[in-house]
Amino acid sequence: MAEFVSLASINATSIQTYLNDTTISADLINAHLLGARSFVEEYCRHDFLSTTRTAEKPLIDKNTSVFYLKNWPVASITSLVENGNTLVEDTDFYIDKDTGRVEKIASTDILNPDRDVSYWSTERAAVVVTYVGGEAITDDVIMAVKEIAAIRAGVKRRTYTDGEGVERATTMNSIPKDIMDVLNRHRHRQYIL
Repeated sequence: MAEFVSLASINATSIQTYLNDTTISADLINAHLLGARSFVEEYCRHDFLSTTRTAEKPLIDKNTSVFYLKNWPVASITSLVENGNTLVEDTDFYIDKDTGRVEKIASTDILNPDRDVSYWSTERAAVVVTYVGGEAITDDVIMAVKEIAAIRAGVKRRTYTDGEGVERATTMNSIPKDIMDVLNRHRHRQYIL
């Protein structure tokens, strides 16, 4: 059985092992590790946990039948309440579990048949969703956090051959493109009204 891993479980010892250098100060790594974790979470716009999300209040544009849950993929929706009414999946709304897209099924108001109620309410907190969702952390993201922490701590080096054919080493001070490519693969869309 695989061991559960979260961003918080990445520690100085695992970075020393990853770098194959136990002489690097754990205090130095720890001083930059929280910042590396925060950067990855903020850049990717999620927390890398597949867990129960309780009472999420999604941002919904006016006159739309669609909104997106913040954490996807979605395993299941426990409840979706709009203006105090509990809605039923596949009767009142559809969910695309891979993208977190929730679409309201078109219907009419029973008391007023001319009124279309296919739009979500846009009042703040009118829609409340409890669900299981989120992307679990993957090995490539763990590696990216370790690389970023090491770069920020000033202990990540790269070698190159100069114009005279001499191999040289330099301390890295920016995140390389291949690490940013990893993060871009895991980056979720931004929620702006």
